[in-house]
Amino acid sequence: MRLLIVTPTLGQSPYLGETMGCINRLDISIQHIICCPETKIAELRSRFPRSYVVADHGRQAGLYGAINAGLSAAPRPWDFFTYLNDDDLLGMHFGTMFKRHATAENLRTVGFGCIWNIDKSGRKVTGMTVGPYPEQYPALLQMGISPTGQQGMVFGREVVETIGAYSTQYKICGDLDYWCRAMAAGFRFIFYPLEAGCFRLQGGQISGDVCTLRDELRRIARIHFPKEVPVLQSKLAKATYRLYNARRYFQRILRLGFKRSYQLLES
Repeated sequence: MRLLIVTPTLGQSPYLGETMGCINRLDISIQHIICCPETKIAELRSRFPRSYVVADHGRQAGLYGAINAGLSAAPRPWDFFTYLNDDDLLGMHFGTMFKRHATAENLRTVGFGCIWNIDKSGRKVTGMTVGPYPEQYPALLQMGISPTGQQGMVFGREVVETIGAYSTQYKICGDLDYWCRAMAAGFRFIFYPLEAGCFRLQGGQISGDVCTLRDELRRIARIHFPKEVPVLQSKLAKATYRLYNARRYFQRILRLGFKRSYQLLES
């Protein structure tokens, strides 16, 4: 089974080499596509000869337009897909997760795992909270809780063929919209309690615009899960989510004090 990995970049990230290193160390069958401005193609082809480098869809299309460019430019057949930003990393157990997940039976599924927040030097800061039960995600989203992140999330080929391209109308949450579309379409999500990805926290990143992030999350929840989840189910989902992440909350308090997830992004 072959994995397609798309990395959108402006070619300026000081972490791009580190991101490429974690991809090149994978012991699975991959094809990697870098999407960048046309002016950066020659430079990045020279730096990363093992990757296929293509032009993005321009500044107006943004991050998600660049990912779409990579999806449409894949030169060889592939079975599963993920994308990785030019400052993030795949988790130390991503390869193990992929090997477990990459079967013919899972071409119509989405696999995902645990994510760590890392600092500028790549050191682990705290575990990102995650919901282990995807059937509870509509309730959590309606309460304004984002129950997972896209780092290390793997989409089967039939899922991608069904839901199509990323929406470019979102500034921050196009990835959330993408997997919500897959969930709303009825595709099964499979959680692996393994480290699948690492999200780098740094000043000035786009996800630090928490007001826009929350607004987009609410809008996506309303669009894809318009039917209100009953109160008791919502309370159960929230309690389950809090209980499962108790260790992560405790770890965050010890290292950073009493900070919520959104406050981490803001700071």
